[in-house]
Amino acid sequence: MGSAPELGTAVRIEGTPIRFSQDGQTVYRWATTRLPEIARQACERGGVRPEELAAVVLHQANLRIIKPVAARLGAVNAVVAKDVVESGNTSAASVPLALSKLLEEGKVAKGAPMLLFGFGGNLS
Repeated sequence: MGSAPELGTAVRIEGTPIRFSQDGQTVYRWATTRLPEIARQACERGGVRPEELAAVVLHQANLRIIKPVAARLGAVNAVVAKDVVESGNTSAASVPLALSKLLEEGKVAKGAPMLLFGFGGNLS
């Protein structure tokens, strides 16, 4: 759990009519530099080394974030969920949706060690 309140204006809901906007470069830099470290900490707390992970299921924001985060985490043996290609960014549903598809397709076994990692909601 965490947040980056100093970047609170990087993702906004504003205007009339109301619209979503973001500073894409700021969000990308934060995600690709900060998330691998946070993901490693989650693995440590769970008693699993990244190379032991069978799957990495990140929030399905976009592949330009998913690929470098997974690579920098060091989960070299893991299947990396890339459901964003098929389903798009489904917000809070992206992690469970991507996980269910990996399981349905037999790409990862039930009960295998996996990292489920959501982020968003104004860099939280």
